[in-house]
Amino acid sequence: MTLDERLDNWAKAQRYADGCGGGRAASVYFAGGGGAVISSDIDLADARRVELAWRKLMPFAKALLKLHYMERQPSMVICRKLGIRARPPGAYDQALCQAKREIGGMLESEARAGMLANSDHTD
Repeated sequence: MTLDERLDNWAKAQRYADGCGGGRAASVYFAGGGGAVISSDIDLADARRVELAWRKLMPFAKALLKLHYMERQPSMVICRKLGIRARPPGAYDQALCQAKREIGGMLESEARAGMLANSDHTD
């Protein structure tokens, strides 16, 4: 799965959880989720990994990814809310690219750490 697909999957899981009226979206990923039925096209395991990485991001990157993926806000609205300059037009794209790079790096390092932990147990 590409990073964009992973972020879309994460956002879909978040939107689904928010629409269920069950309170916090995190209840979908963690124990005690209330037994809610989840759409079959959502990869919950990956959405959980993305959620955990997202929680570690700096506030600006978190807000940008949330507004873009979960809330599907237009770029002009996101620029206004986060104080990103609307001109030049590439400023928003650059900020989004940086936020995606941050979460992508975090997901990669966690995947590498998981592989190292798994290889330690196979000896």
